[in-house]
Amino acid sequence: MRSPRLPFPEWKPAAFKAASRFAFPFRKEIYRAGAMSQRALQLAEAFPVLALSVYCMSYRYGLGRCDTFSAFAEEHGYGTCDAGRKEASALVERGARLRDVAAVRGVPMVLRRVKPGAAHLAAPWHAPKRVISLMPDSLPRMRIWLCAVHNAHLRAGSDFAEWTARHALHIPLGTGNEILWFLHDLADWVRASDGDYGHEYVVSPFRPTMSLRTVTKLSAEWHEAVASNLTGPQHTFPAPWFPAATINGVEIIPIDNSADLYREGA
Repeated sequence: MRSPRLPFPEWKPAAFKAASRFAFPFRKEIYRAGAMSQRALQLAEAFPVLALSVYCMSYRYGLGRCDTFSAFAEEHGYGTCDAGRKEASALVERGARLRDVAAVRGVPMVLRRVKPGAAHLAAPWHAPKRVISLMPDSLPRMRIWLCAVHNAHLRAGSDFAEWTARHALHIPLGTGNEILWFLHDLADWVRASDGDYGHEYVVSPFRPTMSLRTVTKLSAEWHEAVASNLTGPQHTFPAPWFPAATINGVEIIPIDNSADLYREGA
């Protein structure tokens, strides 16, 4: 049985309006799907992350970004990708439950809360419901939160991602990028706590129950300990092309060793 269709004059603006809420790279495909099927339009409004997974060839659920369909086809095989989308699309047209469609695409139901404008940032980590419940409702903050949790999981695992879910938006920095770089530094210490590079300088290992203040302090101490041990001839740079000087009240200090460069980066 074919899906019900709205009269064309009402249907086209509704599809356009729904598509305009998504990130720009995905609007065309969401619009096309919504303009062809009322059920597809309803899915885009009810479960944006799932709609991207079903209708957008340029989106791979789990990467949190736009990716080329050819890359997906190369990794997983065109037939597998096409069949999965076709199966999910057919279920949508039959009026199947969202849960059944989501199961075909491997999209957790807890991500239904994600708004269209942040749907492309949905993380691959199948976070438990208690973690998703920490996601803010404001779209700008939701984008920052999803990026932060996603990157935390990729860099240091699920425990750090869950800690980030609780604390990312309390980090006293101005922009989303500043928060991400701060979390990157913390992740270096977290990995060291698990035996990665620099583990000998870890005084107290990371625990998910730690406060933001404690984690910030321990990470800073670890970074300083690492920098303080970057000594010796192998860590000395060649003479700078411009010597130390003060120009128009600005003091120029050349960085001539690995430790100073490490500290400057932090």
